[in-house]
Amino acid sequence: AEVTRAAVRLEAPDQSPGARTRMVFAVTDTNGEVLGLYRMQDATTFSIDVAVAKARNVAYYSDPNDVLPIDKDTPFDPNNTSPEPIDPATAFTNRTFRYLSEPRFPDGVDGTPAAPFSILNNPSIDPTTGENIGAPAAASTFTSVLGYDAFNPQTNFRDPGDAGVMPAVGASTRANQNGVVFFPGSTPLYINNQIVGGFGVSGDGVDQDDVVTYLGATEFLPDGVNIPRADQVFVDGVRLPYQKFLRNPFG
Repeated sequence: AEVTRAAVRLEAPDQSPGARTRMVFAVTDTNGEVLGLYRMQDATTFSIDVAVAKARNVAYYSDPNDVLPIDKDTPFDPNNTSPEPIDPATAFTNRTFRYLSEPRFPDGVDGTPAAPFSILNNPSIDPTTGENIGAPAAASTFTSVLGYDAFNPQTNFRDPGDAGVMPAVGASTRANQNGVVFFPGSTPLYINNQIVGGFGVSGDGVDQDDVVTYLGATEFLPDGVNIPRADQVFVDGVRLPYQKFLRNPFG
């Protein structure tokens, strides 16, 4: 983080080239418990919440023993022309979530259908304008990933919570959840090809977040052999993204 050039910060007072990033780092286990949280000096304070949410999101979504089929499998069925179904152990990141939630799939191509996670898949929404068709529909009818998240704040997709988590008296069983982040800067973490948690980074531009995420989790990344990554998966002939790096991140 201290050598990655920032996108959202002013130049140093001495006019030395390129301010460097200031990040917040979060590590959670597969229950969403925060194992580590660190904020660099002068990092944005809102990034504390964002980094924790990212870590929790990828830890749940990339855990084949935890993620619900309605979250990972069902949204892909209409457009998935891949010869093999998507392995529930496939490692996804928040960049992947963002790409699958866009109003067009692939993003930037006019006239293409909405992405599998998009709220435009709801039958009460005009997919061209994004406006309601008739009277506003009940929140319960929004079943897409983005639609469900919009009307069920503070949830981690449809994660019902873990049996091992003991919430406070009177608290929701959905412990350790604080919403889904639909922009990059995360990766699930693995030891010996077993998912052990999630890593979230926030504090600068999304590509800067991805660079710092990759370098911070190098020894714990999915290997792409025993654990497939999202960028090895095609949906309707479109390769999904996993992470993206700047051409010259340390410039």
